Amino acid sequence: MRALKALVIGMGVLIALVMGVMAYGLMKKASDPDFTFFDFARRPAAAAPDAIADIRAGAPFGDILLPLGPGCRIEDMQPDGNRLFLRIGPAEADCQQIVVVDLASGKIMGNVKVWNAK
Repeated sequence: MRALKALVIGMGVLIALVMGVMAYGLMKKASDPDFTFFDFARRPAAAAPDAIADIRAGAPFGDILLPLGPGCRIEDMQPDGNRLFLRIGPAEADCQQIVVVDLASGKIMGNVKVWNAK
């Protein structure tokens, strides 16, 4: 009977620990969508401050391919911290969008496309 009681208490503690770890994982996942507990090889390493300083100093990170449609061009560029915002236009060519580039990795983070609903 004592062994059964110890087993039930041990399982209860284990369930409480697992629930705590799950709650922690859900909170981390809500703040960082790329968060994983065990898949370390899939997640890219964050850029070290030295790497960011190298980029600001002019160290190359490779080519960035930014496909633009016919008649489209970069209208404006605005740096903001470690990101570069490119405004693509003109409006007459139906190519209005904002492209966000991560300066540490050189990757295109996303596009904000603008069009007029008719």
